[in-house]
Amino acid sequence: MIPFHDCLGRLACMGDPETGLVECLYKGNKTSTVLLIGESFTVERQEIITTITRTDDNGFKVTSGKKAACNYVNIYSADAWGDLGVYFNAT
Repeated sequence: MIPFHDCLGRLACMGDPETGLVECLYKGNKTSTVLLIGESFTVERQEIITTITRTDDNGFKVTSGKKAACNYVNIYSADAWGDLGVYFNAT
């Protein structure tokens, strides 16, 4: 399982790139799902939105940013292998 962190460095979820399994544990509640290629899973905690998207059989794309009132979000992105980038996307 690979850990996925939000833009503040907090653990958001963990995922298995081979099976697409994504698991989140928060305040004693466990949520799990299996993502097909192209599907996404979104976690919102304390005004931070983190989206995990399965990109192919061996990878995920993680985007995370603060929810903004103007509907524009500063997105921090890291793939499952730690490559980092910053994107500015309108939502």
